[in-house]
Amino acid sequence: MVVFAAPLRVAFFGTPDFAVPTLQALLRTRHSVVGVVTQPDRPRGRGQRVTDSPVKQVAATRGLPVLQPERLKDEAFLASMRAWQADLGVVAAYGKILPAAVLDMPRLGLLNVHASLLPRYRGAAPVHRPSSRATPKPASASCAWFRPSTQAESSPR
Repeated sequence: MVVFAAPLRVAFFGTPDFAVPTLQALLRTRHSVVGVVTQPDRPRGRGQRVTDSPVKQVAATRGLPVLQPERLKDEAFLASMRAWQADLGVVAAYGKILPAAVLDMPRLGLLNVHASLLPRYRGAAPVHRPSSRATPKPASASCAWFRPSTQAESSPR
Protein backbone atom coordinates (compact mmCIF):
# COMPACT_ATOMS: atom_id res chain seq x y z
CA MET A 1 0.00 0.00 0.00
CA VAL A 2 1.41 3.38 -1.00
CA VAL A 3 0.72 6.31 1.29
CA PHE A 4 0.83 9.81 -0.12
CA ALA A 5 1.21 11.94 2.98
CA ALA A 6 2.55 15.45 3.00
CA PRO A 7 6.33 15.74 3.47
CA LEU A 8 7.38 16.07 7.10
CA ARG A 9 9.09 19.10 8.59
CA VAL A 10 12.17 17.65 10.33
CA ALA A 11 14.42 19.25 12.96
CA PHE A 12 17.86 17.60 13.11
CA PHE A 13 20.06 17.36 16.23
CA GLY A 14 23.70 16.32 15.79
CA THR A 15 27.28 17.49 16.17
CA PRO A 16 30.21 15.16 15.20
CA ASP A 17 31.17 13.35 11.99
CA PHE A 18 29.04 10.37 13.05
CA ALA A 19 25.88 12.48 12.61
CA VAL A 20 26.69 13.77 9.12
CA PRO A 21 25.53 10.68 7.12
CA THR A 22 22.17 10.76 8.91
CA LEU A 23 21.69 14.44 8.06
CA GLN A 24 22.76 13.85 4.46
CA ALA A 25 20.31 10.93 4.16
CA LEU A 26 17.49 13.16 5.45
CA LEU A 27 18.42 15.84 2.93
CA ARG A 28 18.01 13.29 0.10
CA THR A 29 14.40 12.52 1.08
CA ARG A 30 11.23 14.34 0.07
CA HIS A 31 10.96 15.64 3.63
CA SER A 32 12.08 19.12 4.58
CA VAL A 33 14.88 19.64 7.11
CA VAL A 34 13.67 22.91 8.64
CA GLY A 35 16.64 23.45 10.92
CA VAL A 36 19.67 21.99 12.65
CA VAL A 37 20.58 22.07 16.34
CA THR A 38 24.25 21.45 17.05
CA GLN A 39 26.67 22.05 19.90
CA PRO A 40 28.25 25.52 20.14
CA ASP A 41 31.53 25.96 18.27
CA ARG A 42 34.41 24.72 20.40
CA PRO A 43 38.21 24.52 20.14
CA ARG A 44 39.16 21.42 18.13
CA GLY A 45 42.28 19.72 16.86
CA ARG A 46 45.92 20.14 17.79
CA GLY A 47 45.88 23.93 17.52
CA GLN A 48 42.68 24.15 19.58
CA ARG A 49 41.14 26.56 17.06
CA VAL A 50 37.44 27.28 17.39
CA THR A 51 35.84 25.58 14.40
CA ASP A 52 32.36 24.68 13.22
CA SER A 53 31.09 21.20 14.00
CA PRO A 54 30.89 18.79 11.03
CA VAL A 55 27.07 18.98 11.16
CA LYS A 56 27.13 22.78 11.15
CA GLN A 57 29.42 22.71 8.09
CA VAL A 58 26.93 20.55 6.16
CA ALA A 59 24.00 22.71 7.28
CA ALA A 60 25.82 25.87 6.15
CA THR A 61 26.49 24.45 2.68
CA ARG A 62 22.77 23.66 2.34
CA GLY A 63 21.60 27.02 3.72
CA LEU A 64 19.80 25.45 6.68
CA PRO A 65 19.02 27.46 9.82
CA VAL A 66 21.37 26.47 12.66
CA LEU A 67 20.81 26.84 16.40
CA GLN A 68 23.72 26.36 18.83
CA PRO A 69 22.29 26.78 22.33
CA GLU A 70 24.51 26.75 25.39
CA ARG A 71 21.43 25.72 27.40
CA LEU A 72 18.57 23.68 25.94
CA LYS A 73 16.10 25.23 28.38
CA ASP A 74 16.92 28.77 27.21
CA GLU A 75 13.65 30.45 26.21
CA ALA A 76 15.17 32.15 23.15
CA PHE A 77 16.32 28.76 21.84
CA LEU A 78 12.93 27.15 22.55
CA ALA A 79 11.10 30.00 20.80
CA SER A 80 13.35 29.69 17.73
CA MET A 81 12.80 25.96 17.61
CA ARG A 82 9.04 26.35 18.03
CA ALA A 83 9.03 28.66 15.01
CA TRP A 84 10.30 25.77 12.86
CA GLN A 85 7.00 23.92 13.54
CA ALA A 86 8.75 20.57 13.18
CA ASP A 87 6.65 17.45 12.77
CA LEU A 88 9.56 15.20 13.74
CA GLY A 89 12.98 15.50 15.33
CA VAL A 90 15.90 13.25 14.42
CA VAL A 91 18.82 12.99 16.86
CA ALA A 92 22.22 11.50 15.95
CA ALA A 93 25.08 12.08 18.41
CA TYR A 94 23.93 15.51 19.56
CA GLY A 95 25.90 15.29 22.79
CA LYS A 96 23.44 16.45 25.46
CA ILE A 97 20.35 15.01 27.08
CA LEU A 98 17.29 16.70 25.63
CA PRO A 99 14.85 18.16 28.20
CA ALA A 100 11.11 17.48 28.11
CA ALA A 101 10.45 20.91 26.58
CA VAL A 102 12.44 19.84 23.50
CA LEU A 103 11.19 16.23 23.45
CA ASP A 104 7.58 17.38 23.47
CA MET A 105 7.96 20.01 20.74
CA PRO A 106 7.80 18.02 17.46
CA ARG A 107 4.26 16.81 16.79
CA LEU A 108 5.36 13.20 16.18
CA GLY A 109 8.22 13.16 18.70
CA LEU A 110 11.89 12.42 18.13
CA LEU A 111 13.82 9.52 16.65
CA ASN A 112 17.23 8.88 18.21
CA VAL A 113 19.77 7.07 16.03
CA HIS A 114 22.57 5.50 18.08
CA ALA A 115 25.66 3.54 17.03
CA SER A 116 25.28 0.92 19.74
CA LEU A 117 22.82 -1.81 20.58
CA LEU A 118 20.78 0.16 23.11
CA PRO A 119 19.32 -0.63 25.54
CA ARG A 120 21.34 -3.85 25.90
CA TYR A 121 24.70 -2.10 26.05
CA ARG A 122 24.65 1.06 28.15
CA GLY A 123 27.21 3.01 30.09
CA ALA A 124 30.60 4.47 29.31
CA ALA A 125 31.40 2.41 26.19
CA PRO A 126 28.17 1.18 24.54
CA VAL A 127 29.72 1.18 21.07
CA HIS A 128 32.84 -0.80 22.03
CA ARG A 129 31.31 -3.27 24.49
CA PRO A 130 29.64 -5.62 21.94
CA SER A 131 32.94 -6.34 20.15
CA SER A 132 34.69 -7.04 23.46
CA ARG A 133 31.99 -9.60 24.31
CA ALA A 134 31.93 -11.37 20.95
CA THR A 135 28.37 -10.23 20.25
CA PRO A 136 27.05 -11.91 17.09
CA LYS A 137 25.84 -8.58 15.59
CA PRO A 138 28.61 -6.06 16.40
CA ALA A 139 27.92 -3.85 13.36
CA SER A 140 24.41 -2.81 14.35
CA ALA A 141 22.74 0.33 15.51
CA SER A 142 19.59 1.10 17.42
CA CYS A 143 16.80 3.61 17.19
CA ALA A 144 14.59 4.96 19.95
CA TRP A 145 11.41 6.88 19.27
CA PHE A 146 10.46 9.51 21.85
CA ARG A 147 6.80 10.38 21.53
CA PRO A 148 5.66 13.62 23.14
CA SER A 149 5.23 13.17 26.93
CA THR A 150 6.05 9.42 26.91
CA GLN A 151 8.90 7.05 27.66
CA ALA A 152 11.27 5.91 24.92
CA GLU A 153 10.46 2.89 22.80
CA SER A 154 13.70 1.13 21.81
CA SER A 155 14.14 -0.92 18.67
CA PRO A 156 17.52 -2.60 18.01
CA ARG A 157 18.35 -2.79 14.29
